[in-house]
Parts: sequence; structure tokens; C-alpha cells
Amino acid sequence: GFLPPFRARPRAGIAIVPAPFLIRPTVFIMRPVVKGMPQSIIAFLCALAVSAGAGAVDSTPAEKAYDRGDLRAAFELWLAEAEQGEAVAQYNVATLLRMGGLGAPDQRTAAKWYARAADQGHAGAQVNLGRLYLAGEGGKPNPALAVTLFRAAAEQDFAPGQFYLAEAYRKGTGVLADAD
Repeated sequence: GFLPPFRARPRAGIAIVPAPFLIRPTVFIMRPVVKGMPQSIIAFLCALAVSAGAGAVDSTPAEKAYDRGDLRAAFELWLAEAEQGEAVAQYNVATLLRMGGLGAPDQRTAAKWYARAADQGHAGAQVNLGRLYLAGEGGKPNPALAVTLFRAAAEQDFAPGQFYLAEAYRKGTGVLADAD
């Protein structure tokens, strides 16, 4: 299916991670190789590792609203960012509109927001906009443009883009079929 809302990672700059795959750092504790290490040092090192990872992934106010199920508040916060040109926010606004998180799904407006994010190189937006073009949702079907968008996402090593591009070639959708 379509990709879910993305999360920005403010401390990491431009990195984005799909929301269902966002995992807080986990520390795996193993027995020390050095015999005789005092338990107090082991406990200190474990506490230090856990506390260092605890704040590694920040949540924006919009993400917090989304997490607690307040889609209206998340939408309004993301919309303000989207109107300022923030690609992740544009993607998230489009996704909420497409999913009908605020009422009836609005594919046409979602496609416009996906296009803004896709123009900035947001791979998730490129894939979802391509899917809308394939299905003719949000506008007239345009398989050739869908393939162009899938290719742009695939060139960023974005697995869903690679998958949909391969499927387009396999089926001959928007391109000549290539069964090899």
C-alpha cells in the first residue's frame, strides 16, 4: 500500500524515517569479556548507554499530536510547516488528506501536496504520488509520469521506489515490458 506519515529527526538534520519503523535506540547488554570488572562500573556504563539513547529521537509537536491520535492538531501543525516549504510536513499533510484522517479522503489535494514534496526530492512523496498517477486518483492517470517518479525514488536507494519501478517494467506499465 501507500507509505505512512514520516517523522523528522531534528537533531539528525535531513534524515527521515517512516513512522512505523521509528525505533528508539535499544541497548543490548552482554556479559563483559574482562573478568573481575566491578558490578558498579557495569551498572554505570549501562545507565550511561541507556540515558544517551533516550533522547536521541526527538518528536515534533505535530508528531506528538499524531501519536496521541489528535489528527486535526497534527494536520494543522504540519500544514503550517508545509506552507513554509518543509517537504516532510508536505508529505504528512498529503498523507492525512489521502487517508481521510480529517473526513472524506481528498486525493486531488493530497496529490498537490505530494507533488510539492516530490519536487524537493522526498522519496516517499515521489512513490505515493506515482501510485496516485497509476490509479488515476487525484487527476488523470499518467503511468509514464508515475514511472518517472518511481525512478527518482529508486535512484535515492528508496526500496519502495525500486519495487514499484521494477513492477512497472515487469508489467509494462508506463514503459515497455521487460521480463528479464
